[in-house]
Amino acid sequence: MPPPGRRRCSSSATGPSASPSIRPRSRSARSSSAWSSPAPWRSEAGVTDHGLPPFDLAAHLRDALGVDPDLVAAAEADGPEQVRRLAQAVVLLGEPPRLRPPDAWQRTGADEDLARALWRAMGFANVPDEAVALTEADVVALAAINDFLQASGISADTAIRFARLLGQTMSRVADALHSIVDHAIDEMDGLPPGENDDLMVLAAQLVNPLIEQELSYLLRRHLYAGAIRRIAGHDLEQPDVTVGFADVVSFTRLSGKLAEADLAELLETFEATTADMITERGGRVIKLIGDAVLFVFDEP
Repeated sequence: MPPPGRRRCSSSATGPSASPSIRPRSRSARSSSAWSSPAPWRSEAGVTDHGLPPFDLAAHLRDALGVDPDLVAAAEADGPEQVRRLAQAVVLLGEPPRLRPPDAWQRTGADEDLARALWRAMGFANVPDEAVALTEADVVALAAINDFLQASGISADTAIRFARLLGQTMSRVADALHSIVDHAIDEMDGLPPGENDDLMVLAAQLVNPLIEQELSYLLRRHLYAGAIRRIAGHDLEQPDVTVGFADVVSFTRLSGKLAEADLAELLETFEATTADMITERGGRVIKLIGDAVLFVFDEP
């Protein structure tokens, strides 16, 4: 993969008539995801010898995403980083930040102290009151937890624990997804030439619907699996189960010899291999702890 900032071209483009569509490499006819629509960043002007026009993130914000041209121009005046910040906010949050914390907390319907506590529990740092850093999506998320708290009668402490659990889990998932998508850019069909940091916006547009769909499915499927285990009596207070650990032999010595990228690849291979072996035999991975995997089998 080219390092950030290096210009790249799509390996799938063979000439001016090459298809600009972004699509998964295989897709079931039953799939409901609309990934095969023409790429909105394709234009007639500026076509390169790769068959695709150079990607202009600012133009993409204005023309494809419908962002206010004045807002885009202001970001351009502050430099490429601000344009990328604006693009990621639009793609991932639905809009640029427009709210200051006091205004956002008030709109959630929650007590300000509770709203701040929920925000921190989700894993986000305190935002200065004068900073325009929050969006309508933030208000909706916090208001939903507060509404559930009021309707169900659960305590504020329980609501905060709920927010902390989801926040910590999603933070780890997001970090891993960033890494995967960054490495997958070169494998995506139809991406135009451009800076990798800019192309991440297109990659996010491509994978976000899949991520949202699969996260919802996986959560429900794991909740179902957990419910079935409880019904079967495997998750009671004192179940008879087999618990085991697996770790990398001589990991400390290896970590001092391997480059960071090689060490990360080793851990990823270890985790994938052990997870496959455990699940194939009916077990479950409970936790990854550094170079170790904690697993359990419901049958002794």
